[in-house]
Amino acid sequence: MGARKLKKDIKRRDTSCLVCNKNFKRYSYLVFHLKTHTEFKCDVCHKIYPSLKKLKNHNRVHIDKKPFLCPICQKTFRCNSVFKLHERVHTGERPYTCNICDKSFKLKNHLRIHIPIHFDEKKFECETCGKFFQRNCNLKKHVMIHSELKPFKCVICDKGFKQKYNWLVHKRVHTGEKPFKCEVCERPFSLHGAMVTHLKLHYRDRSHICELCKKAFARRSHLKSHKCVKKPKLEV
Repeated sequence: MGARKLKKDIKRRDTSCLVCNKNFKRYSYLVFHLKTHTEFKCDVCHKIYPSLKKLKNHNRVHIDKKPFLCPICQKTFRCNSVFKLHERVHTGERPYTCNICDKSFKLKNHLRIHIPIHFDEKKFECETCGKFFQRNCNLKKHVMIHSELKPFKCVICDKGFKQKYNWLVHKRVHTGEKPFKCEVCERPFSLHGAMVTHLKLHYRDRSHICELCKKAFARRSHLKSHKCVKKPKLEV
């Protein structure tokens, strides 16, 4: 009787759901039932996710709670992964390096976009100066240099531009728009290049040095943030 009971218990465990302990007469019924546990649905937008962890991360979209606070600029984030990427704005960390030209990037995706530059064949030739380009769109922009045409005109001052980008930048003269802000003093600029030039003034004096990796920073707060990022890696 003992052996028969043990065999019955083993068979029952084989057809029991390990998630909710529900028993089934047949294994095929169990397989069908298990599918109900593999999908986690959002109660708000009904999107389906393969794991509870991913569903919980998604749920933050529907609430105003942003638990991850940047100690330097006070900006808040819903996800820790996005917060970690943001920290590189202050620390200047560029962990992804091209093994061909040693250029470094903050994001892995930016490195992936960069690498093909070293391998793509430059097959689009300018008929005027013989210069080659990797993409046809880049050739089209270049051709405008040789042309007297200025198809992009400012409706306010009637000034003409060969390239759309320069026209869009010019419009800020009239609108007063300054979309580029210094991350240190928050001074706004209409041009990205002007903001970068200004930013260098803050980092000219890098007197705050990390004793762990010898990296220098212009501000003590930046060094403090850098140490918070560096410390967990050293403890592992």
